[in-house]
Amino acid sequence: MQNDILTINKAQSSIGDAIEKLTGKTNEMGSKIDASMQVFLDELTRQESEIFYLKNRLEESQPVKKEEGKKEPRREPRTYIVKSGDNLVKIAEKFNTTTAELKKANNLKSDVVYIGQKLIIP
Repeated sequence: MQNDILTINKAQSSIGDAIEKLTGKTNEMGSKIDASMQVFLDELTRQESEIFYLKNRLEESQPVKKEEGKKEPRREPRTYIVKSGDNLVKIAEKFNTTTAELKKANNLKSDVVYIGQKLIIP
């Protein structure tokens, strides 16, 4: 009987050691998973910020569409004199239009504009 008690105590001790090892490995794996998850979340946050920025830039570059049913009063076409540093994109953004509309209104074949050139703003 004494022998059986010693055997049981040794078995309990071995089981306790095995549980401690498993607990240590589980904690270590949990830490690695936490670190990997943080890297993933950081990258996800960075990409979401970039998407938000690009979406806002895209919305800013789109011309505002007129509401159907509401007609704007006729007005004389506006004109603009090209200044140093100007290009069609900047001019289109400034007047809330597109480069394609500027090119069409001014019969331009390319995106090149010259200082002093008079452009019709649609």
